[in-house]
Parts: sequence; structure tokens; C-alpha cells
Amino acid sequence: MRIDSTPGAGTQLEAHASLASDPLIVARQIRSARSGDRAQEDTEPKGLDDAHTLPRLLSRTTRRALQDVIDALAGNVAILDARGVIRFVNRAWTEFARRNGNPDPALVGPGVNYLESIRQGSTADASLTQIAHGLDELLNGSREPYACTYACHSPGELRWYQMNATPMANGDVMVEHVLIRHERRGHRAARNAMNPHA
Repeated sequence: MRIDSTPGAGTQLEAHASLASDPLIVARQIRSARSGDRAQEDTEPKGLDDAHTLPRLLSRTTRRALQDVIDALAGNVAILDARGVIRFVNRAWTEFARRNGNPDPALVGPGVNYLESIRQGSTADASLTQIAHGLDELLNGSREPYACTYACHSPGELRWYQMNATPMANGDVMVEHVLIRHERRGHRAARNAMNPHA
């Protein structure tokens, strides 16, 4: 497995696997995989296929390879077990927590029940109620996948994220938070003052 990640240019994952030596067996396996993928894709929302492919591939990797791959992703990524407890987080997740006042991994890392944390936060933020409901449905198998956008502002910046939560073949769930828009606080007010009809 080889991972190349360049800031601003994305991440490239290259994996090599041995196949059976009999070409007929290989051809049969490829046809079977393609037909299974096609049936799965027909039931999934368009535009999320890429978000689903990686979690399916990662379900079959070793712990070390899984950690290496999610560390190469730019978004904040956590792998949850079927109860919503965090099993792995990537470097971006840990760095985001550190920059936002939660430096202790015991508060935001492996072993923490992510779903329960969201439920507790939903008393102060109504958008978390919707997220908790979507994740709960995904974890109990009544929906897949789950995606939403939400605001997560800081004292100095207005920020909006997209969350993609996708089931993995091993029963875990991959949750990724990707920054989709941000602006400095005060920038919007200054812009509106300059152009009140915008």
C-alpha cells in the first residue's frame, strides 16, 4: 500500500493485492464484484459514491494500515463501533480538537461514545439533534449513509462543515467532517456595510 498526500492537491491511495493465478477465477471474481457494486450503487444517493468506496476498502485492512490511511485524509475522521464509541481518529481530528480547546484525547478520542457526546450537546444546539438522529439510524441499520451540513463557529471564524457517515463492511462506521466554507468574524458585517444590497 502507498499513500501520497499533497496539501491542496488531495490524497492518492495505491494498493496492490495478489489475485488467484487462474484467469477464469480472477475474471469470475471481477464480474461478481462489479455486479455487486452496481447493485449497491443503485440504492445509494448520487454524489456520495466516493465517500462510500473508501470505508468499504478500509474494512479489510490492518489496524496500522487503517490508521495510516485515515491520517492521510484532510477531513476530520473518526471510526466508530456499532454502539457509537470511537475506535480510531485521524491526525486532523486530534489537531482540530487541540486548536479548539480539547487537547485531552480522553475527551474526544478512542473510547469516547461519540453518539452520546452529540446527544448531550444537542440540548444547547438544535442542529446536533438532527445529527444524533441520523447517526442513530445509521448505527441501528435503518438508514445508510448519512450526510448533512452544519455550522461549527469559533470565536474568530464562521465555519460550515459537511459530515459524511458511512457504514463499513465490518460493522464500524466512518465519520468524516470536511470544512466547506469559512470566513473571519466581522468580515461579513464589513462586506454588508460596503454593499448593503448584496
